[in-house]
Amino acid sequence: MQDNLNKYLTEIEFLHQQQLYRKPITYIPISATKVIKDDEEYLMMASNNYLGLTHHPEVKKAAINAIEKYGTGSGGSRLISGSHILFSKLEQALAEFKSTEKALVFDMHPKYWTY
Repeated sequence: MQDNLNKYLTEIEFLHQQQLYRKPITYIPISATKVIKDDEEYLMMASNNYLGLTHHPEVKKAAINAIEKYGTGSGGSRLISGSHILFSKLEQALAEFKSTEKALVFDMHPKYWTY
């Protein structure tokens, strides 16, 4: 176990030396396109919110309604605890949208992502 720890510490040190070490910054969203970081306002140009929907009143209302109706969280793996009806509805809608027989929606843990 100590060997693994030393391996990772060495890799982290290398990243620091090469100025490649990254860590997340913290900001406060104040609108769909603006954030506050270190008491200054910035235009957010690095998010996936390019349509500005995260603060859209209808999107927020729909999210609140969904939480009130279904709660939060998935409850567990679809293979273990079963598949929520919303997954089935989403997959059917996606299949129709893509004009295909079926669609499959899944969430993969980042440790399995490949770049």
